[in-house]
Amino acid sequence: MHLISLNIPDIFLKLWRGQLACAHTDNINDWPWRIMVGEKWKEHGALVAAAHPYLPGSFDRTPRNPAFKVSSGYKAWEFLIWFYCLGPCLFYDTLPFNYWRHFCLGVSAFRLLMQEKISPEDIKVAHRRLLKFAVAFEELYYQRRRDRLHFVRPSVHAVVHLALETARMGPLLIYSQWAIERTIGNLGEEIKQDSNPYANLARRGYRRTLTNTLLSIFPHLNPPPTIKGTFRDLGQEYYMLGAIRQKALDLSAQEATLVSARLLAEGDTLGARAIYPWARLKLPNGQISRALWKENETSVVPRRYSRNVKVGTGRNREEGVALISRYGPPNPFLLRKSYGTYETREYRGMQDVCLVSAKDILSVVMMAPDPIFPKYFPNDESRFRRYYLAEKPGLQVANIMRAEADDPNADD
Repeated sequence: MHLISLNIPDIFLKLWRGQLACAHTDNINDWPWRIMVGEKWKEHGALVAAAHPYLPGSFDRTPRNPAFKVSSGYKAWEFLIWFYCLGPCLFYDTLPFNYWRHFCLGVSAFRLLMQEKISPEDIKVAHRRLLKFAVAFEELYYQRRRDRLHFVRPSVHAVVHLALETARMGPLLIYSQWAIERTIGNLGEEIKQDSNPYANLARRGYRRTLTNTLLSIFPHLNPPPTIKGTFRDLGQEYYMLGAIRQKALDLSAQEATLVSARLLAEGDTLGARAIYPWARLKLPNGQISRALWKENETSVVPRRYSRNVKVGTGRNREEGVALISRYGPPNPFLLRKSYGTYETREYRGMQDVCLVSAKDILSVVMMAPDPIFPKYFPNDESRFRRYYLAEKPGLQVANIMRAEADDPNADD
């Protein structure tokens, strides 16, 4: 938690803003990475704040404008979303290209290691990238200069041990400070004996351990949480949740064709007719995806959109379907140069609509308007329909561009 969410952002921000001590034999004006100052810093902060509506509620707290709030109790989770979700896109317009690539290299490795479940191949990829990240940090910033030795903090070296510790003890997210602090808070809430709080806390922890052990041996003793309100159980921990639209959905010709084809395939010869969709879909990971019609009805301001989802490849044909509009493929240049972290896609609207099984929806993601792409690709016809993707830290990340990103020719 502290290494990735606080220590690494702290050293980079102080370098990029020129806030590290500069020896008399050095010149801060010669630092090519010192660019987040003045108007550039304010512009970047505004872009971070502008992403707020597009971060789903399941992403928890969104980062505030760092230009105003970074020194006013900025939370570890805010740094995490800012650096590892928004950073690969928003820093492209700020950092020199080789420094941006180095930053993305670290982000790609950290994203892999933040997964709740991680494969041996992911661990190997992350380890190679972190070794390269640590060496490149010294080459780009420290540059083997004695008067810049203080640039190389212990946190820069500590990252090379993360993958090895993951292989030894399991995913870091499970036993990191996030879980410890949540447990401390939960046990603290249970203290009822103010006269002897520490003994009371120890006793509560002991009882919690006994309970967890018992439930791990006999899981049937722990009933699943009840779902309130109108819902339909689709199986495999997928639930359609109310409300149900009272007015029939107006389908376009393309949508009606898709629905008719689906109904005919299931033996319904009447084809498309009045459709009354559900408002929400609860996923096995705990996230809730919302339908477009329901989000448009909400009066909550500012909104946080939760209708962008990551979909699998036709694993299920069960009850419950979703009518979705797909994004186009990612820009290959930016995806490759960013080690798979800057994924910008064209929104095609009604030009690319399809039906998928509700159980093929894997997670809720952020798709925010890309403010950077139009500046650097002015001849691309899709430049004003571009959105960049971010997934909630800790979830299973997409297996994209692994081989290409580790290809020795990737810099060409």
